[in-house]
Amino acid sequence: MAKSDVKSTKVRRDGIWATRDSEELVVGDLIEIATGETVPADCLVLEANDLSCSEAALTGESFPVQKRPGTCAPATPLARRDNCVFLGANVRSGTA
Repeated sequence: MAKSDVKSTKVRRDGIWATRDSEELVVGDLIEIATGETVPADCLVLEANDLSCSEAALTGESFPVQKRPGTCAPATPLARRDNCVFLGANVRSGTA
């Protein structure tokens, strides 16, 4: 996993929510993100409320992209994966 510039994030591990250093994230952790935050790791969206992220550095898309829970076909390009958020993207609105 690439190193994140995000110092800490709200994480649920073993059924307990806590703030942890983002470098300590592991597969299986649940994280909470909100407007103004930077996504600390590549993640699947399990729940979202009006979530949109700026992914210009990754996909070239100049406008925020709406994100929602669900599935995508395995061949779906990154720019069309609306069920994922990516390391370094900025949360423009909502929560997940």
